[in-house]
Amino acid sequence: MVSPQWRDPWPSPQIAWADPPWHLGGRVVTAWFEAPRDFVERIMSPDLWPGDTPTVRARLRFYDISFEAPADSAGSPVVGRFREAVVAFRARAGGVEGEVSLFMWTDSDAYMLWGREVFGWPLVRGRIDLSGSLWDSRTLASGAAGTAMLSAPGGQATLVVDELGREQAPVPGAACWITPRRVLHRAGLDPETREVLLVRPVVREAGVRYAATGRASLNFDRSHPLHGLRIDDAAYEVVDGFHLLVGADVDLA
Repeated sequence: MVSPQWRDPWPSPQIAWADPPWHLGGRVVTAWFEAPRDFVERIMSPDLWPGDTPTVRARLRFYDISFEAPADSAGSPVVGRFREAVVAFRARAGGVEGEVSLFMWTDSDAYMLWGREVFGWPLVRGRIDLSGSLWDSRTLASGAAGTAMLSAPGGQATLVVDELGREQAPVPGAACWITPRRVLHRAGLDPETREVLLVRPVVREAGVRYAATGRASLNFDRSHPLHGLRIDDAAYEVVDGFHLLVGADVDLA
């Protein structure tokens, strides 16, 4: 509910991002792997740790996404594209199982502002290079290959698909995105509020899912929290042509 105390235009007629929900669609490549439990416990709040297992399911994922946001004040939808790289881990909050994206990079200011301001995602700027038939082809076919590389302050991440395999059955639904966030009061002079958003993307179209063979690596400086995390024995998959509605189903844990 909008407070009647302060009237529009608010906070300014210059809009930094469009409110949710956003329609997101495109192509993603994922390397699924197991991270050592002790490593994850060093970088994740204990209030978000998953069940007691020796390893934690993790993923390195690269996105090539088109988006459409609601109409702006002129009545026109806001559309664009962005690339993104994410390192995420299985997590639990308030009894809800899901994934928490602890490291996120993008090449889009609009998406970075939206993700930070609306959800509290830890998005930072990074250079993301996508090359090869996997990324250049409008329609994918078996045998496609390609490389995704992130270059960001503190290190690099690389995911190489050597060969696209056969089509697989789609994964039903989508994981809940567990999102820890800080809400600052009086510009941080008053104590902050900490909360966890449960962001559930609505799958409009599952897209086509493929198995793949590949290689992935994380190479971060000693001072970076991801230093020393290895991607071994990963499973690789590609999803093409999916369509998600993000920001229409959000709860507090």
